[in-house]
Amino acid sequence: MDQVTTATGAPADGKEGRTLFALVSAAFLMRSTYVVLPFLTSLMAASGGWSPESASLAFAAMGAGGLVGALAAGSFGDRFGLRRALFACLLGAACITPLLWVSTQTPAQSLLVVASTAFMLGLLLDGYRPLASAAVGHAVPSAGRQKAFGLVASAGIAGGIVGPLVAGWLSRESWSLLFVQQAVGVLVVVAILAWGLPRDTTPPKRRRGATGYGSTWRRAKFLLLCTLLFAMATSQMLSTFPLYLLRQGIDTAFYGVLLSINSAVALIVLLPIIALGKQVRAEPAIAACAAIVAVGTGCLWMSPSAFVLIFYSAAIGVASSLMFVVGPARASSLADPAHMGAMHSLYGTSVALGLVLGPSIGGWLLHSQGPNVLIAFSVACSIASGILILFQPNEIRAA
Repeated sequence: MDQVTTATGAPADGKEGRTLFALVSAAFLMRSTYVVLPFLTSLMAASGGWSPESASLAFAAMGAGGLVGALAAGSFGDRFGLRRALFACLLGAACITPLLWVSTQTPAQSLLVVASTAFMLGLLLDGYRPLASAAVGHAVPSAGRQKAFGLVASAGIAGGIVGPLVAGWLSRESWSLLFVQQAVGVLVVVAILAWGLPRDTTPPKRRRGATGYGSTWRRAKFLLLCTLLFAMATSQMLSTFPLYLLRQGIDTAFYGVLLSINSAVALIVLLPIIALGKQVRAEPAIAACAAIVAVGTGCLWMSPSAFVLIFYSAAIGVASSLMFVVGPARASSLADPAHMGAMHSLYGTSVALGLVLGPSIGGWLLHSQGPNVLIAFSVACSIASGILILFQPNEIRAA
């Protein structure tokens, strides 16, 4: 029998704890088993017969599929139910993962087949993310959402540490084990969510063809644009920043140390948020995140000493970890319960677009204009992000 839910979508029988535990466990497993994409170009090159250009095209096809999945999955979940949509994405991904392995091991195979398979796998795996965020928004009342998203973010960071280590060890034995790791991990997530998620109630009736994207955009456009600009600024840490370090004569080993500091600081900031469970006002907190990024990035105009570089990495870690918590929670608060999936699809797409546009523009600026212009661009994106969220209309701020 379908479980009855409240008007906000939260289970009425007090099973929020089990649902949240399932979603946090799923976040850890999905992040720790999402290993095919980072190693895709390497394994195609190692299999022989694939050129670097072909491997890069397959990688790009998987990323393009992820963008489509992130945008479309939320509305699918609103229309047919989040639980059904999650299982469709996960079971589809578990089936397509071995097909991608087979196609990459046959160099005579058409590149179109490989790219199409990679596109579908990216679509299904990245479609999971807005659906899972929408499930958190439905399962947890507004007062507890920041803590809930903090738990999910912490689990994802922990999975991001464990997964690549295991995948790197497995790749020494056989590249095929990476696909086994991902497929088996996805199936375990299906089992956990089948246990923890309440059954879908009948989706609310909407007029034919309505997706909720239009009304959701009108309610959250300031948050979405702010998130886009914030992602454009912070994405430089993983894209142009290592190139900047090389220009300064700093080796990649120190960049690895800076990445570790970034992740460690993010976890350190998230833990007290989870432990205290106190809500913070979304708009000032997001503006503070933008200010932290602007200050940390602006410090790069100084001499690139070890202290400045560590401060920049720590600043990005602090701001990103806070945004992991406050941003999705605010998106859930702004969402119409009937369009919770559409809201998180648009929010996830804003982040994804920032991760595409930021490195693309930043790389061009670094190459053609130099590091000072790149730093100015990142600072400007951060400042604009903070201004947008602070100066949104009062009726949206009060929502």
